[in-house]
Amino acid sequence: MNERNLIEIGYCSKPHGIKGEFTFVIYEEFEDDLANGSLFYAKGKSERSNLHNKSEEFEIEKINFGHKIMVKLKNIDNRNVVEAMIPFSILLERTVIDELHEGEMLLEDYIGLEAIEFETNKKLGKVTNYYETTAQVILVIGTGEDTFEIPVVEHFVKLVDLEENKIIVLVPELF
Repeated sequence: MNERNLIEIGYCSKPHGIKGEFTFVIYEEFEDDLANGSLFYAKGKSERSNLHNKSEEFEIEKINFGHKIMVKLKNIDNRNVVEAMIPFSILLERTVIDELHEGEMLLEDYIGLEAIEFETNKKLGKVTNYYETTAQVILVIGTGEDTFEIPVVEHFVKLVDLEENKIIVLVPELF
């Protein structure tokens, strides 16, 4: 397993109950990607976690979706073990995600794309990050003082070409 091929689909920072269960938070685009029997990787998010600086594979014995996602992992039956593991990121291999999301573009796919201005064909820099608001996803393009942001909506994102590693954007008039 190559860690560069792992994509974070959520995180865990709380135990659930006393029998070794977890409370997961799964990002919206990946909500349907875990089920009973699913394999995933956990990687510690802080030095507090005994998974810090390493990724370990686990199998979901039972998962319940409701107002929160409660998960029982195979071979973990003790709240103390759970508390030693958290907080951790929940990761899936890119090949698994590609199978589950066939034909769909993931937010991570935007990172590294060369941004080109729609009207002038001018290179604007690379997509360096993204974040989600309640209304939409925002791409961060460029570095340092030359950074600007655009929402991922049809008006501003005209074309995404993963084969050519580029994104054609209409720059908001503020810039």
